[in-house]
Amino acid sequence: MYICKKKNMSTLPVYHKDVLEFITVAKEYILFLDNFKEEKKKVFVFKMQKFLTLLYLKASLIPEVENIFNEGNERFCTEELYEAIKEKIHKQLRTNDNEILLNYDSQNVDEQEVVCVSEILADIYQSLFDFLNLYRIGTEKMMNDAIWECQQDFKNLWGKKLIAVLNIFHQLLYEDLINENDFDTETKSKDKKTKKNNWFTNMMKENE
Repeated sequence: MYICKKKNMSTLPVYHKDVLEFITVAKEYILFLDNFKEEKKKVFVFKMQKFLTLLYLKASLIPEVENIFNEGNERFCTEELYEAIKEKIHKQLRTNDNEILLNYDSQNVDEQEVVCVSEILADIYQSLFDFLNLYRIGTEKMMNDAIWECQQDFKNLWGKKLIAVLNIFHQLLYEDLINENDFDTETKSKDKKTKKNNWFTNMMKENE
């Protein structure tokens, strides 16, 4: 007697075990940054170190896929959301929101880039937010392209940046470089910047 066997959905790339495990970690990263309340910096850095380590591992295990559609994928992370997440992280890290020189080994100065930790973490948030939302509502072809684009982002954009942040967090945690009492320093730094901007504005007005 012929028995019709059900196709195993887990053999499809969009339902691959490694894709689903990456999705789990990506969701946890998004939820954490959405919901965390200001806490001790050491606790925040420790948690982020674990998230970033898992994200890198799981992203590297996603099976290779090819894009199906030529046009770009839909975007879900707004500029307002991106800026809110970046600012939230900066307020948590304060003076430990270190600047990182990317592509420092490049002979072309134009390829070198200075970014802060909060910006890199927000970049990762944006990529994962777009990926998760398209994967959730899309057809299998759209889900496939969501995986493909996230893979490209990982390889070409935030993968290297993630490693740079992990290096910073490693130093903060294990070389005792975290400054928990830098509220005054952060405020003074902002005041100094404001005064500088006001001085420039006043000078321009005087020259009018």
